Amino acid sequence: MMFSVSETGKIEKLLSISVTDLKEIHVVNNIKKIRKKRGLTQKQLSEMIMVNQSTVAMWETGKSVPKAANLLKLSATLDCSVDDLLRK
Repeated sequence: MMFSVSETGKIEKLLSISVTDLKEIHVVNNIKKIRKKRGLTQKQLSEMIMVNQSTVAMWETGKSVPKAANLLKLSATLDCSVDDLLRK
């Protein structure tokens, strides 16, 4: 996977963001919204990014948040920017 300098810089910043901070920037709601817009189930998305379906469910309910590497996978798979995943 290749990422722009802008996206790479954003990911580097994410490495220092806490779980609470990620929840506050709406990653929890955006994953579900974008996934559904693409017509994917949690199971389908989980298989595409090689995580358990329960992991996607936990991201969407706010019980956990994706690591930076998974944000990149989500971005590529859902055909959106990391910004779209993090945007309010």
